[in-house]
Amino acid sequence: MRANFFCWFEPVNGFLLFKIVLDKITEEAVTELKPRWINRLAGVDVWLESRVRTALIYVRWADKVMESAAEAARRRHNAIARSISAESIGGTED
Repeated sequence: MRANFFCWFEPVNGFLLFKIVLDKITEEAVTELKPRWINRLAGVDVWLESRVRTALIYVRWADKVMESAAEAARRRHNAIARSISAESIGGTED
C-alpha cells in the first residue's frame, strides 16, 4: 500500500520525498527499539533516533555500493565468458 501512495504524486523534490520516507521508517524503528533498550542502555532516549537515521542512510549507501560492485562483477564475468567463447570456436574477440 505504501508503494501505491507514492505513485499518486509526481515528486518535485526527491530529497523531500526521501526525507518523508526516512522519517517514517525512523519513527517506526524507534517505537520498536526504545522499549527494549530504555532500561538497559543509558542515553537511548536521547541518541536512538539519530543512530537509527544514520544506520538507515548507511544501509542505503551501502546497497548502492554493493549494486555497483555486483554490476561490475557481472560485466567482468560476461567479458570473460565472451572471450572464452570466442577462443573455443577459433575466432578472436573484436
